Amino acid sequence: MAGILDKAKQYVSDKVASMAKPEASVTDVDLKGVSLSNVTYLAKVNVTNPYSASIPIGEIRYVLKSCGSVIAEGRCPDPGSLKGNGDTMLDIEIKVPHSLENIFFVHSRKTTQPLLSEIALDNYCRKNMSGLLEEAEQFVSDAMASIPKPKATVTDVDFKGIGLDSVTYNAKVSVSNPYIAPIPIGEVHYILKSAGRVIATGTVPDQGSLKGSGDTLLNVEVKVPHTVLISLVEDIAVDWDIDYELQVNLVFDLPFIGDISIPITKTGVIKLPSLANLFA
Repeated sequence: MAGILDKAKQYVSDKVASMAKPEASVTDVDLKGVSLSNVTYLAKVNVTNPYSASIPIGEIRYVLKSCGSVIAEGRCPDPGSLKGNGDTMLDIEIKVPHSLENIFFVHSRKTTQPLLSEIALDNYCRKNMSGLLEEAEQFVSDAMASIPKPKATVTDVDFKGIGLDSVTYNAKVSVSNPYIAPIPIGEVHYILKSAGRVIATGTVPDQGSLKGSGDTLLNVEVKVPHTVLISLVEDIAVDWDIDYELQVNLVFDLPFIGDISIPITKTGVIKLPSLANLFA
């Protein structure tokens, strides 16, 4: 599921990156007025909206620098909206305190360099692209969580037979498919534990597919080496059985979604082979 979600996030990210965005440029910065505490400059910013609908401007933030130092910064209240399919001219008032204005005026005269200004603008689209991507990713995550998935249970674990090197148990796993189409089974992996120790692990090959709109019974053969069973002799009960914990992980290939894993666990008691089983 993590891999599927990552692919979905990357798809959304790529789509957002290729979206048309408003383009902005500062066309002029000029003196507007002087007050008792500061000098006001007016920056004219032309913004082109590629969409037919108007776009609200969430925020405009500015930073004015000279000689590598910040001399003014702030935000413009209530900047309004960009008109659809056209250019909107925004007026940004920048207030520079007299103390900073005097310092940088003297500095510019000493160095005979003109006053250099840099204005950093952050309009609604630029500011909110990361927020838009996060919302899209959350939408994908919620959608994936609500997709119906197959459900599985281990219905029984019982002795099947004895070989030269191991004892075979058969676990019956019932899987319900909520879709009308069959679903391929990618992998069935099992781990059998007893007395807190792993006594068998393996993968069941070629389990076929789940039938559509119904239950499919899978037979998972678990092979336990004779040497492992001998090591459990201290845990064997009077009636010749042991406690077990069986973990089964089913991997399915869902169309348009990819692989999903369904882990299931069952605990119980299984019988060990008797002399009768050996000569059966």
